Amino acid sequence: MNWYIDRNGAQRETIFIGYDGTSPRDKYGVKNSTVGCQLTVKRLELRDAGSVICEIVISESALQRNATIVVSGKLCLIILKRK
Repeated sequence: MNWYIDRNGAQRETIFIGYDGTSPRDKYGVKNSTVGCQLTVKRLELRDAGSVICEIVISESALQRNATIVVSGKLCLIILKRK
């Protein structure tokens, strides 16, 4: 399972690599879940807003699911919308 973030106007960035469980930055964490992809963003900032993509590769097929991180200000509720 790999995770990517796609910010408006920027190139897609890898934020978690599943085969070895590493993240290029200590900002993101992934937990094993029976309900699917589950990403935790630590120290949330306004610039973290964007579309996140969870990708699972099984054999030669890739399955992707997207969600949107919306950040409107400090000390606010964070809403993830499935596309």
